[in-house]
Amino acid sequence: MSKAIFDGLFKRSHPKGIAFAFSYRNPAIPIEEQRKGRPTIFFKQLSTMTKDPHEVKLYSTFPVKYEVELGFMINRPGRNLTPEEALYHVGGYFLLIDFTATELFNARQRGEAWCIYKNDDNYFPISSFIEKEKIKNPDDLDLELRINGEVKQKANTSELIWNIPDLISQTSKYVTLNEGDLFLTGTPAGADVVNQGDRLYATLTQGNEILADLNFTVKLDGSKPHNV
Repeated sequence: MSKAIFDGLFKRSHPKGIAFAFSYRNPAIPIEEQRKGRPTIFFKQLSTMTKDPHEVKLYSTFPVKYEVELGFMINRPGRNLTPEEALYHVGGYFLLIDFTATELFNARQRGEAWCIYKNDDNYFPISSFIEKEKIKNPDDLDLELRINGEVKQKANTSELIWNIPDLISQTSKYVTLNEGDLFLTGTPAGADVVNQGDRLYATLTQGNEILADLNFTVKLDGSKPHNV
């Protein structure tokens, strides 16, 4: 049994979660300055996903932050793609929350890996799939997150420092993209910590049409609320 599991690891290309930090523009800094270098990439385990949940249980001994984001799925493999080729490899879109244990911000100063604080169980709530054809322009979508009815995050994907073709092209220079790879494009300003029983309602909107939403209650297990 164990050998069969091990051998099976080599029989297919495994999808991965490709995520980005510091993605949205700071209006106080010229965009040319913000586009220097390359996007900050890290990886998110797909085993942390939970689809259209009604309740999300979060495990952490540290407070946990919410981050609303646009995501998309790769539907054909590619490497060293140009921005002009990139959207051909997108199969569809989704809305997500990327949860993060706040100790990450201290860990970065210590030089620790991000993955420890990004990949606990249920740290990747994800909406239903949005067919590619429904999206007129992925770089002009509205994101909003409300907690207990109060708007906490609100942005348009036109405010991304690197647009979706750029993110795909840049990533494909370093890793081969596989069918089923999920991109998490990053979060706008306003991310903060969740408390026990918080109700999160996130929407992805195109014009007046809600393309996807997430609506769930947070249950903390082992995490100390930030106001204690």
